[in-house]
Amino acid sequence: MTSLPSLNASDIRVSGQALITFFNTKEHVREKKLVEDKEHTARERLASMMKNIPWIVLSLLVLVSSIGGTVSGSIQVYYVKYYLGLPETFAGTVLLVSIACMFIGIFIGPFILAETGFRKAVIGATIISIIGRVILLLIGKSQAGLLVISAVTALAGGIPSAAIYAIFGDTVEYGEWKTGVRSEGLTFCSFTLAQKIAAGVGGFIVGMILEGVGYDAELAVQSPRVVNGILFAFIAIPIILAVLKIVVVLFYKLDRKIYNQITLDLKERRIANPGLVRGQQRG
Repeated sequence: MTSLPSLNASDIRVSGQALITFFNTKEHVREKKLVEDKEHTARERLASMMKNIPWIVLSLLVLVSSIGGTVSGSIQVYYVKYYLGLPETFAGTVLLVSIACMFIGIFIGPFILAETGFRKAVIGATIISIIGRVILLLIGKSQAGLLVISAVTALAGGIPSAAIYAIFGDTVEYGEWKTGVRSEGLTFCSFTLAQKIAAGVGGFIVGMILEGVGYDAELAVQSPRVVNGILFAFIAIPIILAVLKIVVVLFYKLDRKIYNQITLDLKERRIANPGLVRGQQRG
């Protein structure tokens, strides 16, 4: 079977997020050198991050979301070819339309997020994706249906994606406020790690389903059991993960009001004790 290029909408989304972060980030340099204290060990930093509930929730959110994206992206070509009976190239068309709509969502995201907040945006986008999968199941074999629903769900999904890097940054402040240990490096590395783990898990899920239903790449026409397995992987698995995603994000309580209070508290601490530096333990 001829395979499509390994272009993934999740990769494009991450690139868009990085560009937005780059062009909207300003460097703040402190002229006065603070008195340094001993740095914390990696073990101490990891221990402090285990107490950072918003970071844990966000990491799980990225993990679940990325697994869903990997499963959908990986199985879509099989869905197009064996369920819809269309050329594989149509899967590429759907991907390109989804990427374009995702970029639109990413760039309008900051304006919408300013009104809704991150958690509501995630829940709203996820509900739209669930509804989209249900509609695909109900309408059956529809080329136009797949194209339109993929576009709408990609647009909705791009909106909260616009804030994910900034939201991870919020958990850095929370961690310092909660434990006295500031760990930017580990926090942002965890984002990449969660995506890499998700890519492996998502690929494993798709492979196990195809193997379990008896998929044979040498056959031009697959058995009904295989087609039903592909349909299950394309519809049911993303819905299950989307529901799990909503459950996870409900535990994210670090809204703008709490964050503003945290930054104010940290500022007051630093004014009261100017010898404190990043990485220094504060009781």
